Amino acid sequence: MADRDADLSDPEAWAAAERQMPRRLARVAALLARLDERLAGSGAAPARLAEEEAVALTRADGARLGLEAFLLWRHGAPAGSTAPGALLAAGWAARRLTGAAPDPEAGAAGLRQFLGHDGSETDLALRPLLRRPTGADWDAEAAAWSQEMTGLAGLHPLTRGAAALALWHGHGLGGPGAVLEGGVLAARIAAADQARARFLPLGAAPRAAGPGPEARLEAFLARAEARIEPVLAALARRADWADTARLRVAALPGQLAEAAAGVLAAEHLVSANLLRDRLGVSQQAANAVLRRFAEMGLIREISGQKRYRLWQIRA
Repeated sequence: MADRDADLSDPEAWAAAERQMPRRLARVAALLARLDERLAGSGAAPARLAEEEAVALTRADGARLGLEAFLLWRHGAPAGSTAPGALLAAGWAARRLTGAAPDPEAGAAGLRQFLGHDGSETDLALRPLLRRPTGADWDAEAAAWSQEMTGLAGLHPLTRGAAALALWHGHGLGGPGAVLEGGVLAARIAAADQARARFLPLGAAPRAAGPGPEARLEAFLARAEARIEPVLAALARRADWADTARLRVAALPGQLAEAAAGVLAAEHLVSANLLRDRLGVSQQAANAVLRRFAEMGLIREISGQKRYRLWQIRA
């Protein structure tokens, strides 16, 4: 291991760390369960949260990236002066946060497959951005990481997430100063027992941790707790917006406005084309209802374009 700390691969050491902080472990587990419950029947919310988390993790990796620029880029709109590499990295993270779950016991090949560095066409564009080796030396360390994670299978998923991140850095799998890949991997492993919350929100700021499992687990749980609470609050604000919007448009004729409120509440950005296709209405009707929502102060246009306009709720 690049960062020699023998305890990081010892299941008993991690189990002892769990016993030292049962309340915090239970509190973060309860917050994640609440998030999972809030996502029930929420449609696009998991993908929306993944976009937010992808931006946060990319910022933690040192990129200058705002959520609005990333969303514009994903919708094919100009993203201002944002570096293309930051946008590609966040796009990679968003896909990995919502795609197939990693199998920590699948060896180097399984890890490559999850990360998208197995020669798959999807993420070739990301390869020049990697700050780590990708050859036989990396494979050897990845195989060791996988073997050690297999030995930690009996731990709580949150603890396994913390261990995955610690061992990732311990084996030098991410390269100097790089936190994006390891953060995405740990986030997915930590939420392995959730039905809808496919990742543990970790946010933009990795917390400094001392050596050993106890310090690593404490920092990991503190980071997650600090992130999940505002995520839950943002979901509540969005739900409140939806309720307010439906009340305010209830007097409008027909059912289009109420249906449009549901689409706007579910998506980060909405275009007239999306509304047209989702609700089966004409382009003219879609544009008209978006203008009406804007006049009522419920949404704002963020692209600054005249033709392909993108709207966001004011929550």
